[in-house]
Formats: sequence, structure tokens, C-alpha cells
Amino acid sequence: PTCHTCITCHVAFADANLQRMHYKCDWHRYNLKRKVVALPPITRESFNEKVAAQKAQIASTKSKENIVGFSCKVCQRKFNSFNSYENHLKSKKHQEAEGKEMEIVRKKLQQEDKTEDKVSTHTVLCCIQIPHTETGFNRDDNPRLRWYRKQVRAMEEKERNKEEEERSDGSEEEWEDISDDDGNRTQKMIGSKECLFCCRKSSNVERNVAHMSRIHGFFIPELQYLTDLEGLLSYLGEKVGVGNVCLWCNEHGHAFYSLKAVQAHMKDKGHMKMLSHGDASLEYADFYNFSASYPDLDSDNEDEELPPVDVDDGDDEDSELVLPSGARIGHRSLMRYYRQNFPPIERVKQRAGRIDRLMHQYRAIGWKGTVAGKKFERDMKFVQRMKSKFMQKLGTNNNKTMMKHLRPQVVF
Repeated sequence: PTCHTCITCHVAFADANLQRMHYKCDWHRYNLKRKVVALPPITRESFNEKVAAQKAQIASTKSKENIVGFSCKVCQRKFNSFNSYENHLKSKKHQEAEGKEMEIVRKKLQQEDKTEDKVSTHTVLCCIQIPHTETGFNRDDNPRLRWYRKQVRAMEEKERNKEEEERSDGSEEEWEDISDDDGNRTQKMIGSKECLFCCRKSSNVERNVAHMSRIHGFFIPELQYLTDLEGLLSYLGEKVGVGNVCLWCNEHGHAFYSLKAVQAHMKDKGHMKMLSHGDASLEYADFYNFSASYPDLDSDNEDEELPPVDVDDGDDEDSELVLPSGARIGHRSLMRYYRQNFPPIERVKQRAGRIDRLMHQYRAIGWKGTVAGKKFERDMKFVQRMKSKFMQKLGTNNNKTMMKHLRPQVVF
């Protein structure tokens, strides 16, 4: 048996469809970008760990952005957003002021250490035994000094982290924002009254179909056999808006990650039509009813009378029970028949009238239908043949040299 593999990710697949689905996933794309910069591929588990870490980092940044009110105690300034506060911390003016404050704090700490060394051990023990409220001196009572000490420790930790990052293999440099594809992927449920290609909203379903056929050239195939127009448009809207799938390519073409991308693809490639050939027609079978197109083999025997069948009255009594109120209770074996809900006759007539109006609009635009398709195709081939002959004749006539006297430019 043939084995399908991915050379980039070093994995094997048993089926070609699994291989094609793998080529569209983010893990394969990430390994391709690593291959461009001459880095080895990573496994699926490590890729998922990186994705989770990136999502956690994005969530933390978003939580910081939601906080209102940031203040810089060094420069005595206040900021309304996290981005402006972060830009201020990176500015040269803030770094110089912070460096000066750090030098002052370090000098104070050095002086305190020198004074502590001069104090005798006896006084130190006494100070330990006496509560802080009685001594009247406590270094930690000053909140500004405590904040400066925290800043000194934070700067030392930052320096240590930078040294560790420089020693690493540069994983941060080759890291990319994996969540861009998921973040940019827009999913929108397109209703039956909205256009599939420009999201224009119409007042009803008929005007929406007329707009798509007149502006975008979109026609519903086999319209005379369509039974659920709103259901079909809702399904197509979910397919384009939520799944971001082209109507003509289905899932065999390029993968799209936004609604605008798939709409632009259908407009540029001329794929503003439904794929209804071969096995693809089974996808829309729930919205059609082709029973009217089936040949009636027993049409000759319609007038024949069927033999009378004796009906036992006991069967009705066993299958149904009529209550005094007039309600009927059926047997559980006939539950599938009692659950059937047939549409009312008025709704069927309204649906048939809507289909007739849409077919009239299609014929007004130039739609020939499926019955006259072969005749229309034969006429178009004849017109194309006559047009090509005319263009060939026109080209040969204009290609001739109309000069009566031609003087050669070569001197013998």
C-alpha cells in the first residue's frame, strides 16, 4: 500500500485526504517557516504548548489593557492607557530619571549599612527586643523607600533574565505570533436575506435572490425542483460565513481564514455559482424534490380499478383509541406516522408562487434552464464559430501591405 508522508513535519499518513488536511493546518505552516530559517521541525505536542503559552500571554496583555489609570511615581505622571504607560517606561527621559533615583537609593542603603556596622551587637539585640512603636525608628515606614527597593530588585531580575535569554538558542527570535490566523478569522452567519458575496441585506428572500442574480450572476440550479429556498440560502450563508468555504471549490481548493478573503476569491475567480455536478449534488439533496422528473412507468395502468380489499374493523380498534373528547390515541408501533408534520396547503402554494416568480426573473435576465441547455449551447457554439471566422478574415485583410510601390532598402 502507498504511504503518504510530509517531509517537513516528518509524519506519515494512511490516506491522501489526511495529507491534504495536514497541509492546511497551522502546525505544517509553522514548520515550513522554521525550514526557511534552517531550523528543525517541532512535534505536535510542543507546537500546542507554544500556542497555549502565546494565548496566555495575549490574555495577560489584554487584562492589563483593561485597567484604567497608570501612574509613574518617578516622574510624577499619570496615564490613561497601558500602551502610553509602557511607551513612557521605554523613553530616554524616564530611564535617566529612574537611574538617578536608583543611585540615590543605593547611596542611602550604603550609608545605612555603614551605620549598622558601627552599632554594637548589644544595642542591636536591644533594638530587636524593643517593639518598633517604642523605638520610633523603622526603615520600612517610608513607603517611597520601599517602592524604590522593589524597583531595584525588579531591575536586577530583568538584567538576569536578559542574560539568560542571550544564552538561549534564540528561540524568541524565531517565534511568531501563531494566534494571528485564529484572531483574523472572521465568522459571520449570513442569513437568507443577505447577499453571499457582498453581505447586502434585502427586505425579503426574493429580492435577495434577484440581487445576487442581477449583480453577481448567481443562479440556483434546478430551480423548478427546489422545495426549501430559505433553507438553501441559510445553508449557503453558513457555509460561506462560518466555514469560509468557496461555493465552487468546496474543500478541495485553497483554505481561507476570513469572510472577506473567500468573497474576494469567488469574485476574482468567477466562482459565484453552486457546484451541483456528480457527488456534489448530494450536498443539497435535502432542499430539492425531483420526484416530478421521474418517468411514470405505470401511467398506462392508472385507469384500471384495483380489486376491493376487505378491511377488518378490529384493526382500527386495536391501533387507535377514541376518547370522549374526540381525541385519538394511537399505538406506539405507529409513532413514526403520527410524528409526521405535513406543511399546510397555503404554505405550499406560497412556496410554489415564489419559485415561479424567481424563474420568471431568471428568464428575463437570460436564463434558459436545464431543458433548453443543449440547444442554447449549440447556438452559442455557432455564434462563437462565426465570430472567430470574422476575426480571422479581418486580421488577414489588415495584415496585407497596401503600398503600391515598394523601394527595397538594400543596396546591391
